[in-house]
Order: sequence, then C-alpha cells, then structure tokens
Amino acid sequence: MRTAFLLLFNLACLRGAYSGGGRSRFTSIISFGDSYADTGNLVMWPEPFFPGPLPFENLPYGQTFFGHPTGRVTDGRLVLDFIAEALGLPFVPPYLAKGSNFSAGVNFAVAGAPALTLTYLQGQNLTVNPPINSSLHDQLEWFQKLKPSLCKGQGADCFGSSLFIMGEFGSNDYRNILMSNRTVEQALVYVPLIVDSISRGVESWLKLNRGNDNPLQRLIQQGAKYIVVADVFPTGCIPPILTMLASPNKVKYDRHGCLKSGNRLGRYQNSLLRQWIKLLRHEYPHTKIITAEYYRPVLAFLDMPGHFGLNSSTTLLACCGAGGPPYNYDFNAGRKAIHEQEFHSPLSTFSFIQKYPADLALIPRGASGTATSTAVQQPTGARRKTWTPPLEGHFKLMVDAAISRNNDRRCIAVICRDELGHYQGSSEVVLQDMVKAETLEAMAFREAFALALDIVG
Repeated sequence: MRTAFLLLFNLACLRGAYSGGGRSRFTSIISFGDSYADTGNLVMWPEPFFPGPLPFENLPYGQTFFGHPTGRVTDGRLVLDFIAEALGLPFVPPYLAKGSNFSAGVNFAVAGAPALTLTYLQGQNLTVNPPINSSLHDQLEWFQKLKPSLCKGQGADCFGSSLFIMGEFGSNDYRNILMSNRTVEQALVYVPLIVDSISRGVESWLKLNRGNDNPLQRLIQQGAKYIVVADVFPTGCIPPILTMLASPNKVKYDRHGCLKSGNRLGRYQNSLLRQWIKLLRHEYPHTKIITAEYYRPVLAFLDMPGHFGLNSSTTLLACCGAGGPPYNYDFNAGRKAIHEQEFHSPLSTFSFIQKYPADLALIPRGASGTATSTAVQQPTGARRKTWTPPLEGHFKLMVDAAISRNNDRRCIAVICRDELGHYQGSSEVVLQDMVKAETLEAMAFREAFALALDIVG
C-alpha cells in the first residue's frame, strides 16, 4: 500500500528541474530514514536482536512487485524506489549489503530507526526494542565512514550531483512515547527535541557552538547541494496508534477515522520543521533544501481512496499485519518488535491561558461533536469587557501565546466556542525550547487553524 505514497514527490517536476537534455543531473541517491525508506538494512543487522526471522522476511512482504521479500517493510516498492526510477537510477542498495556497488547511491535507512539515539533513550530509563544503534546520528556516522570510498578519485565536489533524502524521522519516537504509557500531551512536549535532532535551527547550533551536531548542516558541510527533507505522516492514522488509543467516543476521530489527538503530533512537528528549513535556506542559499510531504498526501488517499486504487473499507488496516479488523494490528504479533523507543517525560505544564485578546477566524459549523460547557460569563466591574459572539451558525476561535517569567518555557493555547459561548474544543502546547516571540505567535495561529480543521472535520 505504501506505493501510493508516490504523491510525496512531484517526480516529474523533480526530474525536469534538475535535468538537462533528458538526462538526470543526479548521479546518485544517498538516503537516511526508517521503514519508509529501508531497503534491507534491518534484516541484515549483524547482531541478533530478534528470535528467528523478522516478519517482513516472509510473504506477503515484497509480493506485489519483486515477487519475494527484499527487506522492505511493504508488499511492494517504497517512495525511494520510485524516485530512483524517475531519475533513471538503480534501486538504492542498503548500506549493510556488503559488497554492493554504491557508485549510484547508498541507503542508510533502518526500519524502526528513531530520531534520537539509543544512549539517550536508555538514559531515560526506557525500554528500547530492538536495542540497536540505528538512529539518525548513527546513520550519519555510517555515511562518514563510507565517504572516503564514495568520493575516491572525485575531488572536493563528489556530492555535487548527489540527491540526499532525509526522513521521514519521528514516527517511531512518537509511537514509542505512547507505547510507554505516555499521553499525547506528554508527547507534544518532546516534539521540539525530535525536530532538533533532525535539523537544529541555525541560531541554536551557532549559539551552542555544536557545529557538526546538526545533521543537515553536516550534510551541507560534506558538500551536499540537493537535500530533500520529508515531513512526518499523520500519526493518528496509523494502525498501532489507532489500536492502542482506541476510543468509543466518536468525537475523538476525524472524518477519515483518524485520531485527532494523534495527528496533533505530526502537525506540530511539520510546523517546526518547516521553520528550521527556512532558516537553513537563508543561511545556505547555494544549497537547495526541498521540503517533501507525507502528511497531506496520506489524508488525500483517505479522502479519495478509489482515485488511488485503494479499497475504501481497508484504508486504515495494516496491509501485512495480524488480528483482523478494525486495523489488522496485534500488539502481541512479532512484527511489533521492530518499532522502538522513546522518552521519559518529567512533564510540567502551564495553567491554561485565561485571556483571549484577538479573534483568529470565523469558520462555518461542520459536523462535529459538541461538549457541554457553561456559557462565557461577562466580567463585572468598572473595566467591563465584552465577548463578541460569532455569527449564528459559526464558531469563534481565540488564541494566545505566553512566555514564562524566567524565560524557560513557552505556551500557546486556543479555545473554540459557538455563538452561544458554548465550549467546542481547545488546544494547549507547552514548549521547552527558546522560540522567539514572533515565531511563537505564528505557531499559535497555526495551532488554531489545526484545531479548526479538527473541529469541522
């Protein structure tokens, strides 16, 4: 089913923009990521971490194109395979396939790979399964080791015609936060840290003098001129999260059948990631950094499954899972062992912001569940303030952002009410990183739009 993710990239535009005379400008692809890009690294892992063969070493994995399992965690091809094909390059071989020809590319992606390191996760007293060093940091270390052979005889500009693809990263982190009995609210606190591991903001790595700790900066310093950074897909739509957080309350689901709370993680990460990429583009104008999407294409597939050749009754079922409907995902099945990690959270939250000084938007009322709440009470006293209700049949969203007195935390909050002042929904996000006030306000408005989509969706 992942072959449908071809919409992640506009391959025709990618080929046309970087080609000349019908010949691709790219001579190789260098890939980092997790199961959405792994072409066989996990099944070739040198140290035993799983009793017996991995589930995706057997059919139905690989059956729809290759006719046999290849180490890909899918029944067909990956987005990476389609990109290689569109650029006229061979499928990208996995790094652990010793003896492979890496002249046209190498793939460091590992199924289950987190954005954060095994050392960090175990240092947080979390059970990491499988306990292997496959994080983004580890993959970059592999690249560093392989670089001399990749650049042999090519000079300083050996990566000038290479397409670097980073990600997606983050989904394994979120899955394991939630599987460690953390709530979505607790997981939200760690989104900036996960994004930071993918691409620290330019200000962060300059201020802290981290230099080569920044993955994207490290690639740029290695001579990378073309980098594609993928966002994270809607976490609330994947079978493990749908199974684990299943609720009888239909209000918790959007029109696609995805969990609204789970999708907040993806929206938040993607918002921060785009901000960091903008900074890097400004700092390195001669490097083309392209943002690619998983999030919106997945929702498009769920909106019109038949248009993409999908069965509307099985769009949220794991294609190669176990357990049957509703999601064909069984936590006791062996295949869950490839998904790992996440954080320990000493969560501290702010009180919900009590003032809502600015109107954000008026949105038409949609089909959504409505929580009962007392109407907004008008303050009394000499400085009486009034709440202006929205038009009949509309909702009103109020948004605000705040910075703690000691400047170590930020908070954004949104609340939605109808024309009678009845509560419809709210969202609160606490940040523990040094976001500028202007950026914080922009993030607050983005969260408001996301809440609006959840309510009317």
